[in-house]
Amino acid sequence: MKRSYYIYNNGILKRQDNSIAFVDENGEKRYIPIETVNEIYVMSEMDFNTNLINYLSQYGVVIHFFNYYSFYTGTFQPREKLVSGNL
Repeated sequence: MKRSYYIYNNGILKRQDNSIAFVDENGEKRYIPIETVNEIYVMSEMDFNTNLINYLSQYGVVIHFFNYYSFYTGTFQPREKLVSGNL
């Protein structure tokens, strides 16, 4: 069953092996299996790279970003698969 994940701590979000690894400011690592993720809500400062974005895009995972005051900033939404037609 896929679900939403909320991240409230500052840290680094990265791809490690075939899962998502979150490393907080204290160096504590938590793993999130990609098969269980529907969307991720980032409510803090986060470092990540394009390797993670490409990996999330393959699985259709959406990331929502919020600022320090919990106001919505933006969303990364992967492209639709099997799109037909001209743009």
